[in-house]
Amino acid sequence: MLVKEMVQRRKFWLRLIITLDALLALVIIAFLIRDYYPQIKLLLDPARETRMLKHMFRNHGPKDMFLLLLLTATTSAIPALSSSVVCIFNGILFGPWIGLLLNVGGNTLGNIVVTFVLQKVGLRHESKKLGHVIEGISKFKNKMVGMIIGYMVPVIPSFLVNFTALKLKMKPQIQLICIVIGIFPSSFLYAFGGDAIFNDSDKKIILALVCLLALVGLYYVIRKKYQQKIA
Repeated sequence: MLVKEMVQRRKFWLRLIITLDALLALVIIAFLIRDYYPQIKLLLDPARETRMLKHMFRNHGPKDMFLLLLLTATTSAIPALSSSVVCIFNGILFGPWIGLLLNVGGNTLGNIVVTFVLQKVGLRHESKKLGHVIEGISKFKNKMVGMIIGYMVPVIPSFLVNFTALKLKMKPQIQLICIVIGIFPSSFLYAFGGDAIFNDSDKKIILALVCLLALVGLYYVIRKKYQQKIA
C-alpha cells in the first residue's frame, strides 16, 4: 500500500510540474505575441513593404531574447513536445548566430531542469521504450558517445535520454558536456534554417532539410547495427 501511494505521489508531482511548465510556455507565448503584434499585423497586410517588415522583426532587444530562451527551455522540458519549432523561430527572429546561442542555451537549460526533476521526483517503473533507449546507450563502450548520439538525434525524446543518464549514474558535468555537444548540430540546423526561411533562401532551406534527414538516418543506421548485434 505504501509503495502504491509513493508511485501515485510521484505521478502527481510529475503531472503538476509538466502542467506548470506548459502554462509557463503559454504565458511566454502571450508576451511574445504582444511584443510582435505590430509585425504580425503588418505581415497580414497585402501592401506591406518587405524590407521594412524584416527590419521590424529583427529590431527586438534582450527582453524578447530572454523570453525566447525561456520558451525554448520550457518546450524542451515537456515530454513528448519538441522545441524544434521554437528553435526555428529563434533563427527567424534573431538571425543564425544569436538563434544558435538561444537554441543551445535553451535546450541545455531544459535538459538540466528535466534531469533535476527526475532526480528529485524519480520514476519507479520503466516503459518498454525507455528500456530500449537505456539498453541502446549502454551497449556503447564509451557511454559518453552513446549519450551524445541520444541527444543529437531529433527522433529520440530527450526526456528518455535524461532518464538514461540518471540510470547510468553519469556525473552532472559529463552529462552537461554530452547535452551541449549532442544538441549543437540540430540547434545549428534550426537556427540557420530559420534564417534561410526569413531570407527566402531555397538552397539553404534544402541544405538544412538534407542535414536534418541525415541526422535521422544516422539514428536508424545505429539502431539497425545494434539490433543485428543482439540477433
